Amino acid sequence: MHLLRDRRLPMIATAAAALAAGLLQSSPVANALPPFPLAPLNCSDYIYPSSAFEFTQDNNILTAFNNNGNRFDGSGASYIQTNGAGGDTRGTSTGVRNGRDITIDVQWANGFSSHVVGRIDDDLIARGTITNNQGVTNSWTGLDKFKCVPPPAEQPKPVDNPKPVENKPAELTATVTQQSTVYDAAEGTEYKDGDGIDVFLDPGPVKLVEPCSDQWCHVFTNKVPGGQGWIYRIGFVTVP
Repeated sequence: MHLLRDRRLPMIATAAAALAAGLLQSSPVANALPPFPLAPLNCSDYIYPSSAFEFTQDNNILTAFNNNGNRFDGSGASYIQTNGAGGDTRGTSTGVRNGRDITIDVQWANGFSSHVVGRIDDDLIARGTITNNQGVTNSWTGLDKFKCVPPPAEQPKPVDNPKPVENKPAELTATVTQQSTVYDAAEGTEYKDGDGIDVFLDPGPVKLVEPCSDQWCHVFTNKVPGGQGWIYRIGFVTVP
């Protein structure tokens, strides 16, 4: 594929000995920077908007290489003078883009070879230098801007699931107003101690197992087996 037909592919060197002296003459390296400071880029990757990566050199040569994502490999490399003189020269390149950094080596059909280094600046235009096998170095500037691929959105951190709130029923209480005999059931039998004396609850607060009925209260007490008993309500217990 002839990439220059679609503005694609060039380098530093000349197709004929007569042009070699003019094209290979070094001009001062001028790796131009953006005219004003730009905010640092936050990109996960960069995409060149064409199938050929092209740049113009400071000695009026347009150079192009196959662009395959982050690779610049293949026999489609070419360069041509921007004034159209001398025709184009083809070549085979091997190159890679690692993040912002670009490195390409190319062997031209006219016997010259070149080493390209560059970097994508904060304005998304790549700039760098190209040096041929005779030690001649020129600066270059990419024709098109790379596109910045933003990093993936940060995933929200999982929220720890709060422990479910236990809906405990309100504690039931009552107040024993005077000493009360403890029974094994409502309308049941009095509990006796080891001497055969009735077991009593002394006046004071008491926890209820369940709400009191009209005549009896089911209470917690450690004075009887099982920790529960019954006391007569009327005249002995007040309930909130």
